[in-house]
Amino acid sequence: MTAASLKKIVEEALAEVGATVNFKLVPKGKARTTTWLGVEHGFGIRHYPSGRNVYIVQTRMAGRMRTVTIGPASVLTRYQAQMVARRVIAYAQVGRDPATERQRIRSAPSFADFVTEYWGRWAPRWKASTLDTHTGYRRRYIDDAFAGVYIDELNEGYVTSWFADLNNRTGPGASNRTFEILKHMLNKAEEWGYRLENTNPCRSVRPNRKRQCERFLSNEELGRKLIN
Repeated sequence: MTAASLKKIVEEALAEVGATVNFKLVPKGKARTTTWLGVEHGFGIRHYPSGRNVYIVQTRMAGRMRTVTIGPASVLTRYQAQMVARRVIAYAQVGRDPATERQRIRSAPSFADFVTEYWGRWAPRWKASTLDTHTGYRRRYIDDAFAGVYIDELNEGYVTSWFADLNNRTGPGASNRTFEILKHMLNKAEEWGYRLENTNPCRSVRPNRKRQCERFLSNEELGRKLIN
């Protein structure tokens, strides 16, 4: 695998997680230390004397160990860098050809077409009440959410913007419920071969915090509590 093909893999993976990296910001010279993060084998962060930190991944390619620069920690979240590291490791382990992989991914449907397929394949498993509720959320908040976007192009940036807009349009409970539907859809997109594994952008978006409900005990409940 050439340096050019590796660079292309990293650029495509960065685009998938909604990140743009200016590699001119990556410091030159020898790093002071490297911290291995342990989530993925070979995934770490290099610390430079200038104070800058850069995510890297090390993996064996064509019989030798290669170190691949992912990007500065100042512009990438740890989750984004980890997703890129997984892509690089996957290519290294199975020796995929980037051109072949792009062709396979390009066969993925648009988001709108995938929604139709998902509903056709998965909705029969729901109870009637669940189907009615989910169909309402779909009609109001999902069908037109990502117009013109292919299912494999959906990244953290798209989902974050959509969820923020959703919270402005409806309450936190409905937002969370719709978000969980989208998250499950994207999990199925991976399972059905339309997205690369472990690229669900919903994993990096926090749902709304659930409110704790308090109530007073009834006289009967209070009596039982006192007896016990």
